[in-house]
Amino acid sequence: MVGSKIPLKVIEVDQRRRRLIFSERQAVKQWRKSQRERLMEEIREGEVRKGRVSNLTPFGAFVDLGGVDGLVHVSEISYERVKHPADVLRVGQEVDVLVMRIDREKGRIALSMRRTRPDPWTNIEERYQRGQSVEGVVTNLTDFGAFVQLEPGVEGLVHVSEMQGGPKLKVADRAQFRVLNVEPNRQRISLEPKYTESKPEEPK
Repeated sequence: MVGSKIPLKVIEVDQRRRRLIFSERQAVKQWRKSQRERLMEEIREGEVRKGRVSNLTPFGAFVDLGGVDGLVHVSEISYERVKHPADVLRVGQEVDVLVMRIDREKGRIALSMRRTRPDPWTNIEERYQRGQSVEGVVTNLTDFGAFVQLEPGVEGLVHVSEMQGGPKLKVADRAQFRVLNVEPNRQRISLEPKYTESKPEEPK
């Protein structure tokens, strides 16, 4: 627009013809390079920074921190299960990220979004105890069992051996389960469907 200021770099000087040739593209490129170098020097592991999502791929989200991009691996986007970053993020979205690792030689920055939020597994043993009845939603089925979401970011596993003798579980099913075991350090909760509860014998 007329009157707007834009960065320019002198790429040619013709004194005989009293002419200067400028390049906006090279000026922007040089500015981004200097910004990248400055950020790579000042950024520190453990910092929480704001950024904007610049690209989404099946393995994660790239976030622009103001001149340098970092990668949030898909496993670091949320405590909840994320199949594809595009399911929960959009390009241009502003996000808070934790700087996990910096490789200055390769110019790589590993980021995390989920670690900027409270860990839902903290004090998990206070909310779930052995023998407790809970309600959950089946989120995934595998050869060894069914994963059940008990709350955002917390899933339990119904082992395939516990799925015999009752209705077949399906993804998105909401059902009642019993807690068999809680392992906070391994972030594991073992479950069984409530239909496995033994029935009293009928009177003869």
